[in-house]
Amino acid sequence: MPSPTFVAFIDESGCDGDAFGKGSSDFLILSAAVGVDIFENDLRMQLSFARDAILAGDKRKPKDWQIPKFDKANGPVQWVVCERMTEVMFNAAHVLIHKPSIKDEKLRKDRNRLYRYASKLLVERISWICDAQHHPLAGGDGTCRIVFSQDLSRSYKLFREYLSLLSAQRERIATSIKWQHISPELVEDRPFKSDLGLLLADYHASALGLAAQKTKFGQFDDRYARVLGEKILKNPTGSSAFGYGYKFWPKEAECLYHDPQFNWMKRV
Repeated sequence: MPSPTFVAFIDESGCDGDAFGKGSSDFLILSAAVGVDIFENDLRMQLSFARDAILAGDKRKPKDWQIPKFDKANGPVQWVVCERMTEVMFNAAHVLIHKPSIKDEKLRKDRNRLYRYASKLLVERISWICDAQHHPLAGGDGTCRIVFSQDLSRSYKLFREYLSLLSAQRERIATSIKWQHISPELVEDRPFKSDLGLLLADYHASALGLAAQKTKFGQFDDRYARVLGEKILKNPTGSSAFGYGYKFWPKEAECLYHDPQFNWMKRV
């Protein structure tokens, strides 16, 4: 039985529908927050500091108030929480699926297949973070427990089977997964409830969603994504997050990284 060194929490923003301009988002974004298995203790402390600061500044909130998900919080709460999250020891990675750029109509309409492929791209990056951060003295066997925020419309069992297939046929099916850190049996899904690790992933996914998805008036808000960008996975030289912490897919969408809307990504 694996003894994980790391844990990764995954959440998403946007949707996988293809009714563009009629309610579907242009992007489906999957985000992961990855740290050593005990980083949740650090996260709990920092979010406790955030909660205390928010309650001190708003006496109307009840004493048992808890930090809500990103889309249920107002701007000041989002800002305080994002700033505190940057004090936690972890790294983040995102996969941005730009659905209008997908030429394969069958893939675009097969929501389960699209989600599995996006998840595979994210697991690649999770494994890179583990590979860069692993130290023999850290404890565990170097593997990573992967926790998805549960969505009842998804089949995580199918994703585990897909990951098992990739692992079993790694000599024939090319991936960039560092398999020494990834074990399909360590993939699970968990109801959000008040899980702090999933709250961290929710803030990352939602903040990037605000920065990527324009409103019907052409507006976007990159403030929170810029703050959380401090934790992003970068290439080995540390010079760029393109293709690493920020993965645009399909290939036809990679040019979006150079769009003025995403200039902030080059500065994190």
